[in-house]
Amino acid sequence: MKCDANARPSKRARLFDASSRTITLLVGEQEVSFFIHEGILCENCPVFASACKPAWMRDDDPKIELPEDDHELIEVLVYWMYRRILFFPSSFEKDHVDITSSLSSAPGLLARLFILAEKYQITPLQNDIIDAFIIWLDDFSLQHRIPASVIQYVWEHTISEGCMLRLFLIDYVRAEYTYLNLKTARDVIVDEDFWYELSRESALTVDLLRECLDEGGPELISDMREHLEDDLTIDVCVNWHTHGAKEEQCRALKRYVLDSEEEEDG
Repeated sequence: MKCDANARPSKRARLFDASSRTITLLVGEQEVSFFIHEGILCENCPVFASACKPAWMRDDDPKIELPEDDHELIEVLVYWMYRRILFFPSSFEKDHVDITSSLSSAPGLLARLFILAEKYQITPLQNDIIDAFIIWLDDFSLQHRIPASVIQYVWEHTISEGCMLRLFLIDYVRAEYTYLNLKTARDVIVDEDFWYELSRESALTVDLLRECLDEGGPELISDMREHLEDDLTIDVCVNWHTHGAKEEQCRALKRYVLDSEEEEDG
């Protein structure tokens, strides 16, 4: 699947239904304020649509308190709601990321954002985040790895094993992690469900997988990759996107935008 060059937004924000009232989002313990039109908020998010109903919101003070959320993630979310594009700082593509990197890495940001989108049931955003993972990996596949800490975080915070990000990460590990990567990851990814799902998808038992990591060698990788498509950019929508019954499948990957690109566009 190729990136859609036409998916870039225009300079002007997508201000449909701008006549609707403005909702204030108060985010985190410090109550950082974000302002968004009610029509845009409700169209993109069923959870917020419910929160905007008269039974839950005062007409004279339309606000939603989000004390548990990260204001940096909500900033990305609000931008996405207006433009339907992910917008990141230029550092998103500059820092080196390997198996031992932390959640502060680019994949960590994407994982945290996906979990926020899952929390608020924003499926199109989840699909765009999967695309962002693949584009980031495709651009930097020789230099970068999705860190083990990010995978552990996803298994701790996602809702079920049917989560599309979990499915993508299992396929990614099978396709890209080396034997040494797996040995390193074993000390970081402590969630047993991850190793169970990895072994199941690789036609191995968990005990056999552990035994191979303890005593085996790189031949384990060839066993895991049997019948697996090497190019993760193929059939992205079929494999890891979620769409409604009447929605069309995506024709191209949706590229994110960096702030440096916005500046260049003037």
